[in-house]
Amino acid sequence: MSVDDACDEPRDESGYESIPLRNPLRAKIAMRADTDPDSLFEAADHVIAEQARSYLSRARAELEEARAAMATAIADADARAGALDRLYRVAHDMKGQASTFGYPLATEICGLLCLLLARRPHLNDPALSVSQAHVSGLAVVLEHGLAGDGGDLGRQLVERLRGLCERLES
Repeated sequence: MSVDDACDEPRDESGYESIPLRNPLRAKIAMRADTDPDSLFEAADHVIAEQARSYLSRARAELEEARAAMATAIADADARAGALDRLYRVAHDMKGQASTFGYPLATEICGLLCLLLARRPHLNDPALSVSQAHVSGLAVVLEHGLAGDGGDLGRQLVERLRGLCERLES
């Protein structure tokens, strides 16, 4: 009996229910016996390369959304929670994509910002200032197209942002 056959039986003699395992990736990829896996990887690499060419312009547009959300959070206490949710979503998406397209420094900054926003759903003024510093740091990276880890200056920037977050905790 295969695993798939076993999952068709709702309960065994012990009374436990079997839950079928789903593989959503299998449904998205029609793999034929004559398909060469190397050609699939080549196609995926091609898609990533195409997306990499336009990443910086997309990231800069997301930066503008982050700036707008940050400005709303600072200016309007009533709209703050929604604006910070928007800022978190933008930072989280950028954190997930930036390294893929050659901007690990942006990933680190966005990761720190996500941690800050996740820990403090109702940020006070000092925490808003630290959040703004993260958005400003991200702006430097994206506006100047600082690919890679940013070298010594990039590491210093991340350490300063990390230090600001630590000071909030103390």
